[in-house]
Amino acid sequence: MQEWLNDLSSLIYPEFCLHCQTTLLDQEHNFCLHCLVGGFSAAHPPKNIPWIKQQLPLPKRVSNVFSLFEYHKKAFGSTLIKQIKYHNKKQLGFASGQWLGAHLNKSKGFNKIDYIVPIPSHKNKLKTRGYNQSEIIAKGVAYALNKPVEFFKLKQSFKPIQLGLKRIDRFVNAYQSFGVLTNQKLMQRHILLVDDVITTGATLDALVKHITKTHHLNISIASLAFTPNASSI
Repeated sequence: MQEWLNDLSSLIYPEFCLHCQTTLLDQEHNFCLHCLVGGFSAAHPPKNIPWIKQQLPLPKRVSNVFSLFEYHKKAFGSTLIKQIKYHNKKQLGFASGQWLGAHLNKSKGFNKIDYIVPIPSHKNKLKTRGYNQSEIIAKGVAYALNKPVEFFKLKQSFKPIQLGLKRIDRFVNAYQSFGVLTNQKLMQRHILLVDDVITTGATLDALVKHITKTHHLNISIASLAFTPNASSI
């Protein structure tokens, strides 16, 4: 009876692929198989880490950078990020973090991580959204790598949002938006900072600069996606 009701419900209220909007089959969830295969086959393999790092203007103290997807309007990675970030698809965030962690596990640059650290979210965003998407992704990464999650506590001040600012202004704005309190657990450790998407790299640049003022540690960075033409933003 329950199976019959489920079938009837799917006829009346069919589910659609979040990316291409085609009707999903019974065994498909959130994305159709075509989009999943196409999206994940476009992901960057670990060998592209040096190339990605060259595209992102990050501090020299960052030893490794890895992103799975390019982030642009029609890309699968863009749809994935937006669903996690704006549509409460937290289960997608955790699953995507697991997949990101599985890729990192294949790379020698990430095989000596001590702690997984999500990029902190401003308290105003947390109040509006109810969760930090980077933390959810980080927990998926931590699960895949079997590593603990740790956090930086911030001294935050309100600053205008980054959207619409010129590239240099984003870096100045991001740096002035917060300070980092000391976390003794992370001293002399190799941490992996996890973000959802890297655009100009301004937030990461500011965070790394604040962290290295008060902490002696090694830093690597991983994100689900990055904007390939960040230098032109």
